[in-house]
Amino acid sequence: MVFNQFVKSTKDGVYTGLQHTPLFLGSSLLTIGAASANYSFLYLFLGMFALVPLSVYLLNAIPFLELFKEGKTPETIFPADMGAPSTTLPDAIKSASSGYSMMIFFFSYLITNASYLLQQNENSVVRGRASISILIVGLSALAYLFFRLKNIDKTAESVLGMVILGAVAITLGWAWYYLLYSCGKSNIADVFGVENNVAVSSSGNKVCVSFTS
Repeated sequence: MVFNQFVKSTKDGVYTGLQHTPLFLGSSLLTIGAASANYSFLYLFLGMFALVPLSVYLLNAIPFLELFKEGKTPETIFPADMGAPSTTLPDAIKSASSGYSMMIFFFSYLITNASYLLQQNENSVVRGRASISILIVGLSALAYLFFRLKNIDKTAESVLGMVILGAVAITLGWAWYYLLYSCGKSNIADVFGVENNVAVSSSGNKVCVSFTS
């Protein structure tokens, strides 16, 4: 009995921690990025907290997509127990859910970043670190998905919603990396900082305005 209670408490604790992970990651990216003028962190934060919520909002506006469980108190950008029955919550609150998509976007961006470094660098040290990063981030993503599915009764998203939002978030993470890179600022796209320490060709397609002076 004690062991079962311990397992349940541990599982609930891990899930609660995962719920708050998007907020923790976002605040860390913003704080470290602003304090150290790290534009890589700041633009990753912008993608997570602007691009992803906007995309989720637009998807949720499509009436035939059953992304979320009807009447379910959702995970929001700031997940918390709102202390009220879901039937009394405003519709805008019921339909808002971004935490899951933010995490998938974050994993997708890091894997895309590491994959590019692996493909473009001949340096064995860089390739080794990129491979390790892909392994760690990949395993973290699988663990995150596992706990989400194990606690599907607590999540705001339906299974279909998780699949659709996951696919969109993966695409956004990949696209956001290559959009930043195509601006001719590969060092900004690289959150691992490798491109800041190697010679970078400036022959890329500069399709955006300059991010820095």
